[in-house]
Amino acid sequence: SVAALVVAKIGTAFVGGANGGGSAAGSGGFNPDDACVGEAVEGELVPVDLYFMVDVTGSMKCPVPDSRTSPCEVDPGEPYSATTRWVVESAALKNFMSSPANAGLGVGIGFFPNSNALCEPASYTRPAVEIAQLPGAAAELNAAIDAQRPAGNTPTVASLTGALDHARSWSDDHPGHNTAVVYATDGYPRSCGSENTIADAADGLGIGYDEQQR
Repeated sequence: SVAALVVAKIGTAFVGGANGGGSAAGSGGFNPDDACVGEAVEGELVPVDLYFMVDVTGSMKCPVPDSRTSPCEVDPGEPYSATTRWVVESAALKNFMSSPANAGLGVGIGFFPNSNALCEPASYTRPAVEIAQLPGAAAELNAAIDAQRPAGNTPTVASLTGALDHARSWSDDHPGHNTAVVYATDGYPRSCGSENTIADAADGLGIGYDEQQR
């Protein structure tokens, strides 16, 4: 999970008393000498790093909106919609990377499938763009998104495992940071044999969660 710790400043607080020492409750007065807390503590943000693992398989060429009667699960073939899933998602990703509201976040990105090593988790540990802080990293991240051409099947378990491995390594090298994987996919696992299933992916996530809790 991702957690950002924000410690708010602690200001003074009015304490009234019927026996003197401060304004009586309900009088509307305020005496700063009657503060129960008189110390201000500066908050400190814990750095948050996100590693995006993004689906660019053939089904990302499916149209948006999808057909209610015959949902699109694989590359539908030409002619493609002007608003494919990838058109919509890539725009959303680029807006996220460029948003001033996300300045200070660490963000990196990888994509799947890797056609040269489709089912190998190690091929998904190498990011297209390594984690770096926004907004400085936005241009390289957005260029990597623009370079994608969706095609191929969905190695869910391999890509998720590789993403978790990279996030784990990054977290070990950056103590004090909270690191999380953002896994964005549109389809069911395809290819890579009988161990590329939703249940197998859930098991991998469970292991990652258990490690994070320790």
